[in-house]
Amino acid sequence: MSATIDLAALSAGAAAGDAKSQLMLAYCALTQKEGAPPIEEGERLLAAACAQNLPEAFLMSAAFTMRRGGADATSAAYDLVKRAAAHGSLMAQKQLAVLGAETFDEAPWAKPLQLDRMAESPRIFVVREFINPSACDWLIERASRKGLQAAVVNTPDGRLTVHPDRNNSMSGFTQSEGDLVVQLVQQRLARATGTDLALHEPTTVFRYTPGQEYKPHFDFVAPGTPEAAQYEDEIAAVGMRMATALVYLNEDYEGGETAFPRIKQQFKGRKGDALIFWSLSEDGVPDRNSLHAGTPVRRGEKWLLSQWIRQKPYPFS
Repeated sequence: MSATIDLAALSAGAAAGDAKSQLMLAYCALTQKEGAPPIEEGERLLAAACAQNLPEAFLMSAAFTMRRGGADATSAAYDLVKRAAAHGSLMAQKQLAVLGAETFDEAPWAKPLQLDRMAESPRIFVVREFINPSACDWLIERASRKGLQAAVVNTPDGRLTVHPDRNNSMSGFTQSEGDLVVQLVQQRLARATGTDLALHEPTTVFRYTPGQEYKPHFDFVAPGTPEAAQYEDEIAAVGMRMATALVYLNEDYEGGETAFPRIKQQFKGRKGDALIFWSLSEDGVPDRNSLHAGTPVRRGEKWLLSQWIRQKPYPFS
């Protein structure tokens, strides 16, 4: 969605029955943009856009349905993806190849989760065959099509600069864009970590090419540091990153292990495996043993899904 939004123009267009205006205004309401209508009005506008068979509206409705949850949320969201596909959405059509062409194939997403403990401090768990290969391929394709960009970080004076500790590229997925595969991965990670979906940041996919790495770092913000002061407002709003889940989307590369130097352990998953580790203790105290790194890739490309989980609800985007 565009960063510059004319709410007055959207409101006029929506009132005149323009489906795309209704969709954009619904997005502003559901993501609680400043000056936007309330969420309830966003739901009404989204339903109005769906009534006009706008494929993008079906996909956003699927995303919001999943986010809201409930016993029939997945089947309802799947039906919305099917409707988007029937009205010409190529992204929806491709999703059905992963989800099931005629009926939702629940088996890959419902299989039991076996968490094998790798370490006590930090708490690290491995889940083998967390998602199936077709989901991995879809996530790589989607990240590639969405476009990859360098990892950036905010400087103390408010500017953006390339992250000093990482030289890989990345692609982000918002919760509202209607990728049911991404949302099912998030749901599965929520079950594996025992966390609420509302605590999950938008999902990110990383690509590392030969020589690229992520140097040793913490996912929490160390108290008492200049960085802590810089992110004070953010931490007050959504808390620190308490857990990280990594899903390995391919395995045909050399190097690229996830290393924990303080406990002298490292892990390299097979395609579809997941690694979950907690940056905070069960009491919410930063665990300095969670220092970790993505070691340099020596050959091939490494594709990795990353899901950060906060202490407090993260805004729907």
